[in-house]
Amino acid sequence: MKKTTILLLVALISDGFIASAQQEPWLAPSPDFAFLVAHLPQIGSPRWAINGRTVPAYQPIERFLLPADGTLAGTEGTRPSNKAPVIFEAGKWGSAFRLASGEMVAFPRKGILDLTEGGVEFWLSPHEDGIKSGRVPPTRLFAYDSPKGDFITIQVSDQGVIHGGAIVANAWESAFTDQASVRGWKSGSWHHVLLTWSASASRMRLYLDGQLMGDTNEGHYLPPDPSGSSFLLGSPSYAIDSVRIWDCFLDGSIAANAVTMSSPPSSRESRLALSGLAPGDIITCEVAGRTARYSYRGPPLTNPQPRSGLLPSGTSTLDLSLESSDETTLLYSVGTLLDFASMTPVMNETAARQHHLAIAGVSTDPSVSTDVYVRPASFPGYVLHLRYRDLPLPPSTFPRISNLWYDGSLDGDSGAYLAKLGLLVPSFQSPGEAVLRRLHRENPNLFILATNQSFEHFDFEPDVPESWYLRDTGGQRICM
Repeated sequence: MKKTTILLLVALISDGFIASAQQEPWLAPSPDFAFLVAHLPQIGSPRWAINGRTVPAYQPIERFLLPADGTLAGTEGTRPSNKAPVIFEAGKWGSAFRLASGEMVAFPRKGILDLTEGGVEFWLSPHEDGIKSGRVPPTRLFAYDSPKGDFITIQVSDQGVIHGGAIVANAWESAFTDQASVRGWKSGSWHHVLLTWSASASRMRLYLDGQLMGDTNEGHYLPPDPSGSSFLLGSPSYAIDSVRIWDCFLDGSIAANAVTMSSPPSSRESRLALSGLAPGDIITCEVAGRTARYSYRGPPLTNPQPRSGLLPSGTSTLDLSLESSDETTLLYSVGTLLDFASMTPVMNETAARQHHLAIAGVSTDPSVSTDVYVRPASFPGYVLHLRYRDLPLPPSTFPRISNLWYDGSLDGDSGAYLAKLGLLVPSFQSPGEAVLRRLHRENPNLFILATNQSFEHFDFEPDVPESWYLRDTGGQRICM
């Protein structure tokens, strides 16, 4: 047994954190590298420090965790207040529960569900494949009902859309979009749902699979009447796993991190945001007289060259170089973020800290952006997201020759000077529309530089095509 403990300790130290199984807190980055997560041996108030200086942690308090691993008891002992029949089946982790009838499972609300500031999240899996057309059997997944008629719920509508919504004083408030659809879901697939609300900020947000799917549709959130004694969970059409209820309004990082988790959530965690830290920083977390330590080495991938931005005209293959904090290999995808196993490995690459990738599939259309996603094998939950766009091809007259404000000298000129001109800089009310049309007819490559100075502008903008103006790669006029 001693050998096993020593080997575990060595493995944890090699990854930058120190731990002792069960008795000590231990630190590790979240799968997406957004947080440093302290796994605590007991519930308490941890104290975080960076280089010896105490700092606040992002620490929403979890009021309820239901793993649903063969029992409906929460991790801290909370049990249902009714006996709704359920079926336990394969879950995201361990098992999940599904209602055997229409009666939802009731849990006591006191001390768990805060209707003014809070959030509910869970994993969801359809019992049958989604219906591609027609009405979908509507169902509630989570609900709180007040005796006075108010309620808050997460539900699937008959159009196959997941809603977060509430009725308060006979007025509807919600967070959803039609993109939060279950129609394409397959039986056995798992999806993460999070609804969060804040009366102080008057906000309600819905996240699906880490993406924001609705934000305070009616422009306000008022809490339902709190006189109800229980909240409800479950559906006969969907299996539910790892239900968590929080005591505060949650930002999108919680939803994004949940999607990348490779192990079930724990009820004893504290989080510190990794943004803003510098390589070499020492982070400690102390709870109940015990301390864990982590040496920050920086994000898994850094220094991409070229960085997100514009590429030379006609670029269809991106020559990308970057660095990793560990010796590792890389995988990538273009256009769509894929899971690690579905990404393309870099050809003929061996584990290293310096990487060079030739990524095909960059759009040469200047109006289209190309998204590139890179993951390291050493930290597959982390994603480096880059975005590129090709510059447009220059006109045939490039490099352009410009006049120095318009003085009328071209009004009668159709010769060599006009043919050389690539950019026309107008002056006050000149040239007029008729002259502009003649000049452009005789030199189709001629661009107009829009001006926004009060003494150099068209009083009445000429009725000429928008494409005649000089524009940036985003299609906006370039103004002087």
